[in-house]
Amino acid sequence: MAGLICKIELNKERGITIEVTNEEGKITSTAHFDGSKITTTVKGSEETSTITQTPESIAIKCKTFTLDAETITCTSTDATKHVAEGTYTVESTKDMTLKSSANTTAEASSAFDVKAADISAKGSSSLALEGMKTDLKADTDVKIEGLNVSAKATTKSEIKGLQVNVQADGTMDVKGAATTVKGDMLQLSGSMVKIG
Repeated sequence: MAGLICKIELNKERGITIEVTNEEGKITSTAHFDGSKITTTVKGSEETSTITQTPESIAIKCKTFTLDAETITCTSTDATKHVAEGTYTVESTKDMTLKSSANTTAEASSAFDVKAADISAKGSSSLALEGMKTDLKADTDVKIEGLNVSAKATTKSEIKGLQVNVQADGTMDVKGAATTVKGDMLQLSGSMVKIG
């Protein structure tokens, strides 16, 4: 490796500039102190990385930024924003917690997938699921339970199964403007059966 070219410039107007040039690798490293900020630049033949520090901010501009530590804590007293123009991935090999003391909004312009071995969704006051088309499907059992359960369709409602059981511990009312009970075999039984 050829020797490095090192320069230090002191100027009462421009400040202090420290420059190290690697002619063989075509890399120039520069640190500039101008009295209001510190600018550190590493310039290669194709890419350039820059760190700019002022009393209020630190700005880092580079092609690839890597942070490796045992523990990382990031705290902001005001807003925090992360923007990725490409793919954004958050991954943990252990438990992960997402918590807000106010509202939380998750939104996707196209598909939004949630997958887990067990999923629990709970609202302390209310829970609403809404969509142009909503499907609830289970490979085994589906259970809907509540103090009062209502199912309503503005046009048509269907219940189908190999066997369908409708049971009420108290009174059961079946009403309609026109009501039809039909089957290959129809059985009505009870301690008292009244028709008409």
